[in-house]
Amino acid sequence: MNRVLTPIVAGLLVIAGVTAGRAQVTVSQRETDDSFVHTLVISPAAEPQSALRYQFWPPLHVQKQTNAMPFFSRAVLMSTTTRLRNRDVELTPERYDRWFESDWKPEHGEEIDEFLSHYSDSLAELERATDCMLIDYPIVDASQSLEEIYALLLPEVQESRTLARLLRLRAKLEMHSGRWEDFTRTMQTMFRLSEMSGRAGNLLISRLVGMMIAGITLEAIEEASSIENCPNFYWALAALPEGLLDTRGAIDQEVQVIPNLAPGLAKNPDAPIGEVAARAKLREIIRSYSELRSMSFRKSDSETPSMSLLKAGLIVIATAEQSREYLRRETRWGDRVDELSDSECVLRAFAIEVDRNASNILKWTWLPESIRLQNSSRSEDEMRRISEEEFNPAAIVMNLILPATDAACRAEYRFKQSIARNATIQAIRDFAAQHDRLPESFDELTLPAWPDAFSNEPFGYELLTPRTANLTRAERHHGDNATNLPLELTE
Repeated sequence: MNRVLTPIVAGLLVIAGVTAGRAQVTVSQRETDDSFVHTLVISPAAEPQSALRYQFWPPLHVQKQTNAMPFFSRAVLMSTTTRLRNRDVELTPERYDRWFESDWKPEHGEEIDEFLSHYSDSLAELERATDCMLIDYPIVDASQSLEEIYALLLPEVQESRTLARLLRLRAKLEMHSGRWEDFTRTMQTMFRLSEMSGRAGNLLISRLVGMMIAGITLEAIEEASSIENCPNFYWALAALPEGLLDTRGAIDQEVQVIPNLAPGLAKNPDAPIGEVAARAKLREIIRSYSELRSMSFRKSDSETPSMSLLKAGLIVIATAEQSREYLRRETRWGDRVDELSDSECVLRAFAIEVDRNASNILKWTWLPESIRLQNSSRSEDEMRRISEEEFNPAAIVMNLILPATDAACRAEYRFKQSIARNATIQAIRDFAAQHDRLPESFDELTLPAWPDAFSNEPFGYELLTPRTANLTRAERHHGDNATNLPLELTE
């Protein structure tokens, strides 16, 4: 059974689209089985004499213990307003291809500068937010239904992606202009935007958007590393905080909002609530499920009251006896199950199953980081097990609502792996600046290579010629065939 990361992940993928260009490729690409492999051309660059001159996180002396989110909200509002007022300032596919996919030309700088001028107010608000280190954004709360929560988050998911692309454009302009101090500041703003977006709402969808923005940022750093006189950013990457976009807290929060599928579901009173109240709650669950399914798959799936009533009746007919026997085995209801109507048996069995199964699935996310990845798939195994049980309403609903914890864990590790690979590339650039060649192995590096987050071992490295090599990461998933990154040192 196919799982979704969150109730609106399919919509998120549509929203995300192609959110950032690949790092500019200075050597032609070649197609392999089902992915593109490109050669990353890197320029030699020793670490700065003042090692901490460049930092991709605001230094302590400029950090402010104030809330960044009012500025974030203003940036979102201003960016949206700009496009509503002038449809000609969209980053169209044509502009995207010209500025991101084609070779850099001097006239691109003037075009990008003119384009970004329309968004100057919005970007200025993000600049103000960069050094404000607190994130307090109570846009959603526990009183709201699931569909209300996700509907509130969707517009900002969309606009965060737009803001990231604008900053990516600005970074491209700065790197090709040799304005490295400005480039560093833009990287700070982009990483901070990834955190602001990633922690807005404190749900998994927010984390995934944050990782997407951070991925765009890391692509910009790789692209910059191919430009002559680009500084070495090894210690700039080391400045990023650990646990920047960890997923555990977001997954925990997703569990807490599951009862919002139908208010009161998790707080059914000890005394029977009766047929009418139970049937009403079942209808509410079906309505919420239909709304979430519509948001997930980006299509209309509206429920009429009569259809909702029909579905509730069918569920009761199909599962009443199974639910009654299930409750009879429960200590709390064993000798009282005959007091409950068929609808209430189904409702209460559903509530108990959701609670138990959610715990059994999500417990694997609480393991220490050193063994979490190796065991993350066990939550998916548990979901498959309960999904294969004979008609199980709780499993059907949970399949849509519960986060796919294995995929979420792997997304976090992909982000960590990308940072580590980028830092390792910077260590190689430092060696090349000293020796005018690539190292024979990582043992020759002065700056230590970072371990691959997926394997906790060094990245694979094979020197081909004094100026070409292969850098290989661990597989991110079974059948991953894009693990190799060819490197070429500029002349």
